[in-house]
Amino acid sequence: MAMLDMTGAQPEPAICVFHPDADDFTSIATLRQWSQELSGAPPAMRVIENANHFFTGAQDALANAFSEQAAQLLNAD
Repeated sequence: MAMLDMTGAQPEPAICVFHPDADDFTSIATLRQWSQELSGAPPAMRVIENANHFFTGAQDALANAFSEQAAQLLNAD
């Protein structure tokens, strides 16, 4: 016998999309539209300013945004 009945449980993973504001491949508007079409809650979005598709020259900003998001997840309890 299991301690918890998880039948039908569908956990929603915490999703965050990091998007460069100068991406040559897709726009933030397209990404936001896509996120609204997903089932469930839309993912969190972090826009990294002055960054291209590969985050060239914006690695520190990306790392900081990632660290902040990870801290939020760890402190969400």
